[in-house]
Amino acid sequence: LKKNEKFRSLEIKNKILEEKVEQQKKSVDQFEKHIRRKNLLFFGIEEHERRYEDLEQKIKETIRNNMQIKCDLIDIESVRRLGRRNEKVRPVVVTFTTLGKKIEILRNKTTLEKTSYYVKEDFPVEILKKRRDLQERLKELREQGSRAVLKYDKIIILNNKYSNKRNQPDTGDSSSEDIKQPKQTKKPTVQPIKKNKVEIRKFFSKRDQSLQQIPTTK
Repeated sequence: LKKNEKFRSLEIKNKILEEKVEQQKKSVDQFEKHIRRKNLLFFGIEEHERRYEDLEQKIKETIRNNMQIKCDLIDIESVRRLGRRNEKVRPVVVTFTTLGKKIEILRNKTTLEKTSYYVKEDFPVEILKKRRDLQERLKELREQGSRAVLKYDKIIILNNKYSNKRNQPDTGDSSSEDIKQPKQTKKPTVQPIKKNKVEIRKFFSKRDQSLQQIPTTK
């Protein structure tokens, strides 16, 4: 009986730790998303700069001359190349001082179609992997006639009545991503009922006694 109680206590403790880890992971994901919210990736920018100011100036010229968008020094917070120098031209991460300027440039990214440059959202690595994994399914849905779009890391099915909805900022590879997600297609996340809910309450009510019997894990 004591072994069963000890095992149950360990099981509950493990469950609590798993929930804490999951919550921390969500917090990290939200933080990473937050710090990238004003970023854009510029591809094809020639790698001839010798100083930081040279790269910054090249980005401003690309936006002004190729996209016909006003861009001054005050609009750019920072620029940097991604990865180590190699034979290929490295993309440039541009952080804008305002979200509005980032959205303006993203909405006009099609103006670069006839150039060697292109612009994408700066997604976390984990999100990029999810988006790549969803591309094949997205293609299948569109071939079947569905109005499917890729929104961050999820596929959204749109109804025809939303086809005239005002475009929102693009969030990545697909031009259809400009469409805002309909509210009725978004299902609330339902947390599964925890079978150990009663036991957890009992566990916390007697935690001083129980924890003394539980070996400390590193």
